[in-house]
Amino acid sequence: MNGQERRKLAAVARRLVGQKVERIEFPGGKSRKSVRLVFAGGKTAIATQRRTSARAEMEARVMRVLREGGARVPRILAFDGSLLIQQDIGTARLSELLNNDDPRTEQVARLNLALASMAEVHEAAAKAGLAAEVPPIGVDDDWIGGLVARPRELGAALGIAAPEFDVEAAQRMLAVRRPAFVKWDSRPGNALIGRNGAAYWFDWEHCGARNALDDMVWLLADEFTPSDPETSDQMLDRYLPAFADAFGMDEAQAYFRTMATFHSCVRLELILRKRSEGSWWRMKDCLKGDRIGVTRRCARRLLRRAGRWSGEIETLAPLANWFAEVREMVDALD
Repeated sequence: MNGQERRKLAAVARRLVGQKVERIEFPGGKSRKSVRLVFAGGKTAIATQRRTSARAEMEARVMRVLREGGARVPRILAFDGSLLIQQDIGTARLSELLNNDDPRTEQVARLNLALASMAEVHEAAAKAGLAAEVPPIGVDDDWIGGLVARPRELGAALGIAAPEFDVEAAQRMLAVRRPAFVKWDSRPGNALIGRNGAAYWFDWEHCGARNALDDMVWLLADEFTPSDPETSDQMLDRYLPAFADAFGMDEAQAYFRTMATFHSCVRLELILRKRSEGSWWRMKDCLKGDRIGVTRRCARRLLRRAGRWSGEIETLAPLANWFAEVREMVDALD
């Protein structure tokens, strides 16, 4: 954003909110669509501009409906059809809080807050019928087939061929049962622990309708989420019923592990592609700028979890040892 663009944004914000903008900050980096407005007197707000007015309208509609339904999302301060100005919850991203030196019990507590908050989102969306207002995600066979092909494509790129597994069974498992509202991009980087200690979800640009369990996958299978089995199992035991929707409990367990395995491949592919351009990044830089976790620690997290989850599903069991092989390759990278 150049100087002229900043002045224009500040002028529009002043017109909408009625306060002078003293400066503009970039909490997610200058390439992001959201910035922090600092008004005279020190009050702050977040301003967001989307690629299209239709996308901006949808995001504003979703946020209003969810907040009216009791979900913890930022309050909209102003919206003119293009610029969305919303409440500034703070700077404590869940991704950063999960990767500091706090005890495991505190990290588990924060994941609990995030999942409880997302469960409230799903409840509010269901009551309002939001699933019928947002675009469907990943409902066609080509999309699901492309997701299931990730191990094969990743293995080809790494020179470690992925083993054969029951592709058709995996595709059947990942089919949409009953489209429910999903945030979709429910990474820990899109959650904040507010000043009141509650978890808030922001950035609703990519919301849509798919299996409700996908929001659990995006959170628990992210590279910035702790990978110890005890934490993952504890979260699943407690919150799976809230997200199972059209699934029975046994099938929901299988679905989560299947979707999480392939989602891990997507995240790992992004990390290794960026790593191939140079070297590992510093964890604190990844967290501060909410960037992809291009670190050895993040890659190993993904591989460790994917190996465990795939090994717990009969149709994906052949992949478990392959993930271990890829982890050895990652360990050997400079």
